[in-house]
Amino acid sequence: MAEELNKILGYYINENTGRPVFPSIYGENAFLNSIVKPIYDIVKAEIANNKNDTTPHLDWQNYDDINEYFWSRWCFEKLKWPIDIGRNFFTKTTKGKRVGKTCFVE
Repeated sequence: MAEELNKILGYYINENTGRPVFPSIYGENAFLNSIVKPIYDIVKAEIANNKNDTTPHLDWQNYDDINEYFWSRWCFEKLKWPIDIGRNFFTKTTKGKRVGKTCFVE
């Protein structure tokens, strides 16, 4: 993402096409719909998994867990750019198939 932004702001010309580099995602509300909304949907689903604080902390991701995931070195290696919503981070339902806790349980 940062590399792409750097090329766009630097008016980089694609050697293969001879045209300026354009964003991978574009259109009306593209960033909101392609990046922010999928992440929001995960947070919303995890809140539902909490079941009003009756679920053990180990079984659901809170904001800190998601934040730790995005600060990890391999986050964008796993998610790719533009973000691949088919990755296990975006799995909303089945326990054990999503990313889950990244470092420790509070």
